[in-house]
Amino acid sequence: MAAALLVAGCSGTDETTTLEVELRLSACTAAGAECFALTSEGVRVTATTFDGRPLGTGTTDQRGVTTMTVSLTAPERVRVTASSPLIEGGSEVAEVDVPPRGLTSLTLSANLSRDVRGHAG
Repeated sequence: MAAALLVAGCSGTDETTTLEVELRLSACTAAGAECFALTSEGVRVTATTFDGRPLGTGTTDQRGVTTMTVSLTAPERVRVTASSPLIEGGSEVAEVDVPPRGLTSLTLSANLSRDVRGHAG
């Protein structure tokens, strides 16, 4: 389950963009009747171009947020990956269009790992 919310604003300097990523982990009861969105500290987040060029890395704080500055010369589609054993499958990927300057915010939603939930199937 990947969901992305994009907000553009005016921050940063020429040819740099502030990329803010917020990670939300979803945990649902066994019957799926109730779901909770949890924050997670210490999750590694990377931003790369589609050809694999690294743009930035960060680690989420207690709010589940990391901020990085990336350098672009033109608008570009960026791949953002959150990696942690807390995430079902070990990672979650989202794509976002990023301008060469300003602020781009992304909320990335992922399912909490069954191993962490203790879910029996």
